[in-house]
Amino acid sequence: METYGWISILPPLLAIALAIKTRQVYPSLFIGIWLGWTALNKWNPLSGLRDTLEATIDVFKDSSNTKVIIFSMMVGALIIMMQHSGGVQGFIRWISQKG
Repeated sequence: METYGWISILPPLLAIALAIKTRQVYPSLFIGIWLGWTALNKWNPLSGLRDTLEATIDVFKDSSNTKVIIFSMMVGALIIMMQHSGGVQGFIRWISQKG
């Protein structure tokens, strides 16, 4: 069995750095997963992409995983809608008036 040492830390670091820089979590995660599979496939980017897509599809084959991912996305969308509509600022003003 091959050991990867410090290379194994690159995919999560890349995913975290991209998520912070771009503020796009899902594409950043996908790129981090792609880098991991690419490293496992001896740095062949096409084989890495193929295995990344297969792994992503395998996650969605389980209905429980799919439900959790969809629920998380819906909660995130609700929070974004509240921020853009001014609901968060209104709630903060309402709380500050009570105190």
